[in-house]
Formats: sequence, C-alpha cells, structure tokens
Amino acid sequence: MNPFKWFKNQLQKSREKETKEFENQKIELTKRLDQLTNEMLASKCAINNFKNCSIECIHFNPGSVFLISGIGYASKEPSCKLWR
Repeated sequence: MNPFKWFKNQLQKSREKETKEFENQKIELTKRLDQLTNEMLASKCAINNFKNCSIECIHFNPGSVFLISGIGYASKEPSCKLWR
C-alpha cells in the first residue's frame, strides 16, 4: 500500500474515532445537565416561582453541595448540613 494512502486512512480513522467519542461525551453531558436542571427545578422554591423561599441546600453529587437562594444563585457550601 502506498504510504501516503495508509497515512491518510489512519488519519481519517483517528478523526472518526475522536468525533464519535466527542459526540458520546456531548450526549452524556447533555443528559446530566438535563437531570440536574430537573432536580433543581423540582425544588419547592422553583415550583413557587421562588416566592417566600429560604436558602436551601441541594445535594447534586456525592461530595458536592450547592447553596441555592431564591434568586437562583448557586455556590459551593461545604458546611451546609441540610438536604433536600
């Protein structure tokens, strides 16, 4: 086989593999984002249009706690002990 054709073929295979891996990652991250969005919007504050809401802690991931205020601001708060 011509070395140029071989190299071109290998390059094409590599690009196809990287594209497929990227698309798979994008799909997984989109699913995760949708899941987190649904979880956040399911809180009683979000359902009530953030009216009369106190700050609550939502535990999205093991080891990650986020403090959600009534206006939707989120920050990491490791000392938070409340759970949704």
